[in-house]
Amino acid sequence: VQFPMVGSFRERQLTIEGVPADVAEGRPGTQILIDPKDIFYLFKRAAHTGFHTVVKDDFEAWNRAGKIGEYGKRVYFDGRTTCDLSLFFDDNLEKRTHEKPHRGIACAVEINGMADSDGFDDLFHQVNSMEAVLNPRYYIERMNGFLAARGFSSI
Repeated sequence: VQFPMVGSFRERQLTIEGVPADVAEGRPGTQILIDPKDIFYLFKRAAHTGFHTVVKDDFEAWNRAGKIGEYGKRVYFDGRTTCDLSLFFDDNLEKRTHEKPHRGIACAVEINGMADSDGFDDLFHQVNSMEAVLNPRYYIERMNGFLAARGFSSI
């Protein structure tokens, strides 16, 4: 897989290089984005046009903040629609509990400012890395289970 779009986060700002014209809406090349809506829609346009994207998280900021999800990997989603699905898979993901109210490595960012982004825990899925390596259908099976539990057909 080639990644024509390569980016990195620094203090919640996304710098992304190699943005093609049909994804960039007339601003091809390097883009610097801060607004969660802009970031979400850039990723959405890239996915809908078949462009793969790789983005490096901001490890330093996450580490300085005590390794809490709010400073970790950000999962952008539109809570007003079920047409677009954002899911996050990671082997280091921690389950939220009353005693530990964050996921440790990631946080949900609802682009419309919905008050309770924490209500979207089902976007996050802890994975078993060894099973994922050994089973080429591992992620498809996880996706199908998620979709079936919500009444959708499988992929």
